[in-house]
Amino acid sequence: MLTYGVYLGLLQMQLILHYDETYREVKYGNMGLPDIDSKMLMGINVTPIAALLYTPVLIRFFGTKWMMFLAVGIYALFVSTNYWERYYTLVPSAVALGMAIVPLWASMGNYITRMAQKYHEYSHYKEQDGQGMKQRPPRGSHAPYLLVFQAIFYSFFHLSFACAQLPMIYFLNHYLYDLN
Repeated sequence: MLTYGVYLGLLQMQLILHYDETYREVKYGNMGLPDIDSKMLMGINVTPIAALLYTPVLIRFFGTKWMMFLAVGIYALFVSTNYWERYYTLVPSAVALGMAIVPLWASMGNYITRMAQKYHEYSHYKEQDGQGMKQRPPRGSHAPYLLVFQAIFYSFFHLSFACAQLPMIYFLNHYLYDLN
């Protein structure tokens, strides 16, 4: 969640800083920043359509946990390439990020569902009387646990939105409000 919060904060700061004409001229000069912004956004928002096709294959090949690890690594790659803002670093990392969004969220949903199922089995269907046989839980009986696990996950997820606002509040708040 920390990586995702940094990613969201970076996108907000990037849009604000790229809007300032003085910053654009000093930092980028003849780089064609509107072209980079549109290609980055296209890489982040359009390539997930293609990711719908290969996501199940990647999750089966790597597994749920490894897919989450690799996708979060691609988020970190995108954040780190923004420290060296060039066309050849920003656009490919944005495309890689767009290709990793769908596998990340699919594997995260799969992981939360499996955790809820395993917790339900552990808490309700332990070994009975030492016979060694486990009774299989009825289908869908883990739904209340799934709701609790999803609620906990999404409460932390939405907290990352609040954490993403902190850099803008601390660094740009006085500058932005003085101009209004």
